[in-house]
Amino acid sequence: MFDTFRTACLAQPVTQGLDEQLLPEGYRIVSSSLHALGLETAVEPRTTVLSMTGDEEKDFTGGHPYVELGLPNDAAPNGACRVAWKRTWDYADGVDKVMTDTAVLFDPWLSFRLKAVRVSRPEDGFAVAERYDHVSEWAAPCFGGKWCRLETLLILNRKDGIHLTIKRSDPPSASGGKN
Repeated sequence: MFDTFRTACLAQPVTQGLDEQLLPEGYRIVSSSLHALGLETAVEPRTTVLSMTGDEEKDFTGGHPYVELGLPNDAAPNGACRVAWKRTWDYADGVDKVMTDTAVLFDPWLSFRLKAVRVSRPEDGFAVAERYDHVSEWAAPCFGGKWCRLETLLILNRKDGIHLTIKRSDPPSASGGKN
């Protein structure tokens, strides 16, 4: 997941045709409306999705990550980029330990894999739980020397499995707010 995000979202800004350059084997390019809602509009899509199935729920059910690429606009001059992945547990033994270990190690893994620095306040403590919800903001090097803001959402629970979303957006300021 981190490697996919680094390649799709941190190596370059989104440009026309980037979706075709990044398209992995077995994946296809669909509009964001088709992927999320199951319907196509007649308007040229400004956001495309690299998807295994062409459908968000089917990607999640199959455990396939997808990449969403939004073309640049005034609000996002480098375009928008997001990678999402959801996977249910396909085993029963050890799920609690995997969930706890993942919740504890997520920040160091993300920092190491993306060379990122956390800009949001970390949690004050940690307690073993049935469900972990982890939301954080980071700064990571991107586009050959610039810095980008990363927003992460990690949800872990016994019933639904793991859900991870990482989104690239505007550069962070020193205070963690927008420039």
